[in-house]
Amino acid sequence: MGALGDMVPDQSVITYQGTWQNTATQTAAAVLQAVTAALTQDGFQVRNSSSDAGIWGSTALLGFAEEITFHVTLQLQVANGQGFADPNDIISVIRHEVYVATGQFPSADSIPSVQVPGSTAPTPTGQPNVAGAPPPPSTSLTDWLNQNASWLALGVGAVVLLPMLMGMVER
Repeated sequence: MGALGDMVPDQSVITYQGTWQNTATQTAAAVLQAVTAALTQDGFQVRNSSSDAGIWGSTALLGFAEEITFHVTLQLQVANGQGFADPNDIISVIRHEVYVATGQFPSADSIPSVQVPGSTAPTPTGQPNVAGAPPPPSTSLTDWLNQNASWLALGVGAVVLLPMLMGMVER
């Protein structure tokens, strides 16, 4: 991480990637929600979270979830007032919260990049990306429009068609 050594200053934005497993009574979505909620208590602001768990990761039938391994990407902002001496200290905090939520540690995890305050781009930490983890979210308007094009089209269609349909009903 250059001149800072391995230090992660307060207000830095880190990208975490991990491979987690849910439990028989908790969906992957519930595990992700429990971990992100706990991380806010540990001095992080959760800027973004994503997983590749899909429909099975968010569905529990009769109170039981299918146990699956899933990949997670988190964007967290350090907000503890002190920062961390090393990215691995942050990984330890996240591992703890995953263990509390599931009873299992992540099978793989990494913090591949850190963006320190005042920097315009993330700095690689030298840690590898976790295979299968969703890519970090992009903040560009073009990427956002591409990711949400179907919802935008649906909204525009509703605004255009709904008044026409309402006019037919009134006649």
